[in-house]
Amino acid sequence: MPAPGSADLANELREAIATYLWKQWRAVGAMSSEPPARIIVDPEALILMSLWMVTREQRLSDLLWSWIEVNSSLVSIRRLGNLAERFPDRVQRLLGALADGRIQEKKDGRWKSLRSKPDGAFHHRASKTRAAPPQFVSSATLTLQLRLGLGVGVKADVLTLLLGTNVGRQEWSSVSTIADALGYTVAATRRAADDLARAKFILALETGEQRAQRMFSAQPSS
Repeated sequence: MPAPGSADLANELREAIATYLWKQWRAVGAMSSEPPARIIVDPEALILMSLWMVTREQRLSDLLWSWIEVNSSLVSIRRLGNLAERFPDRVQRLLGALADGRIQEKKDGRWKSLRSKPDGAFHHRASKTRAAPPQFVSSATLTLQLRLGLGVGVKADVLTLLLGTNVGRQEWSSVSTIADALGYTVAATRRAADDLARAKFILALETGEQRAQRMFSAQPSS
């Protein structure tokens, strides 16, 4: 039996990524035949990865539009723009078209900062309802759950990341590690983490020379 060629391997990889995306969408309220993911879903990364895959999985455009229609208030526009810079130009153009569609069709001004002059409209079937609000029945929706309760912003996302990192054991994360993972600036991340620590939501540990560096954890020490 001949070994699979590079094209076959690329197709298998795309299929695996598509299946993974469908599982995550199912976990946050979108309609999918795949079982829901169990890990914490990153909504902005999921949106951007879906835009990256939309030319191959065209159904994702309908699902993406429908989910945002229901859950736009839980999307971090600031973070979406920050993370988009890590993706290819075509993804950024599609994001600009999506933002333009939100403004033109739904008058959703939150998307203004992502709006650009797109090559074309974001193609979707608005009549297709493919999503509902997340049910918050598993840890997969923790990011959206904390945003709903605490507001969309750096603090909710820092808390989500630390809670997800500290499952079953205590781990300490530096400000730069948290900022890089979330796509926020180091300064904004430090302010958010310091506030969360002062409010006793998380723990802070001073390290380094003259204890000038801080590490953070969401797991109380035993």
